Amino acid sequence: EYLEEQIDSFRNTLLSNRIFPAFASGNQQLMAHASWVIGQFSGAISKKATNSIYECLVGALRGVSVEYPLHSAAVGSLCELVEAEVFPPDWKPLLESLLMGLEEEHRVKGQAMLLESCAQANADAVAPFVEAILQALTPVAIRRMDAAFNEDANCSLDFVTDSLFAAIVSSLEATEDQACIDDGACARSVQLLCSLLERLWRTNGVNCPSCRREATLIMQWLFEHW
Repeated sequence: EYLEEQIDSFRNTLLSNRIFPAFASGNQQLMAHASWVIGQFSGAISKKATNSIYECLVGALRGVSVEYPLHSAAVGSLCELVEAEVFPPDWKPLLESLLMGLEEEHRVKGQAMLLESCAQANADAVAPFVEAILQALTPVAIRRMDAAFNEDANCSLDFVTDSLFAAIVSSLEATEDQACIDDGACARSVQLLCSLLERLWRTNGVNCPSCRREATLIMQWLFEHW
């Protein structure tokens, strides 16, 4: 017990004296290293430090011109926290940050994978944001499929597009025990999902086993809910 108290004290001192100041510095290299350290502590973060940690990591994602090393480290640590069930006090800033900047190639895969982790770890928290998630992710997936198909009629979908499909499916599954969203939101979401499925079948994406499986789950969800 004494040793555990000393470790907790050391961890809190490290966070206060090294990690949080690194984020305040604005130096992306320092922030990336600090993000990685947080991920190593993911299973032993005190409740007192949780809010500050999420503020730092989410703030890093929202930053202007966030480079790949920082983005990757921040997303990785957030995945570690969510999977360790160290949840943010407020999910809205985190989920909103994951729907930003998807026009930047280096953001898409990591943010889609983190959205999938969030939906699987805490469906109740993600369910109210499903329409926003569909509005953000579906057009990105469609653009990527169109671009790939225009370049090569025999192409297969890449891992990034597959990650988008996985995030969409996990978000839809998060609503299984929730009341249906309002009629207007239902109509908009149905239209997006139908457009996504249409593009998938028009391209060789249907030959991608994982996307074909996820497309089947989307269809089942539509039949069951709308």
